[in-house]
Amino acid sequence: MRHNAARTLVLTVAVACSAALTGCGGGSATPATSGAPSATASAPAPTTAKPAAPATSAAPTAAAKISLKAQGASSKACAAMGTLTVGSAKIGGFASQGKVTQELLDGVFTAAVEADLPADAKPLYTRLKTVSSNLVGKDAAAAGAYLGEFSSVQSDIVAGAQQVCS
Repeated sequence: MRHNAARTLVLTVAVACSAALTGCGGGSATPATSGAPSATASAPAPTTAKPAAPATSAAPTAAAKISLKAQGASSKACAAMGTLTVGSAKIGGFASQGKVTQELLDGVFTAAVEADLPADAKPLYTRLKTVSSNLVGKDAAAAGAYLGEFSSVQSDIVAGAQQVCS
């Protein structure tokens, strides 16, 4: 039962991470809609445009390269990876608002979390800490320049957490 709860937590956080990052930097690309009808809303869309190619992401490829030793759902390593996953989602959410502070990072990147991480996950911790430090003090637009790299590291953290917790 405990194993399933840990896996559910990791998967829930992964979805939350994706949702948080989808909102990052996407505000200008997607116009806000209001309740008022648009003057062009009733006009049919032109059919001469090519259909958009399916979106691709480097995240699955990057995540596929992650290979961490399974430690079990009740291990300290799993708890540390879960904490890091939740922390990365928090950082992503604040980055989308341009509100990442050093205090936020200090709360995520604690000595206790680092100590409980398995040795093979420490490079992920360092990568996340490094890219996250680039977001401190940046407004949402400036933070957008780092979100591709942040998203890639975050995907690796989620993949790593799933492996460690199994």
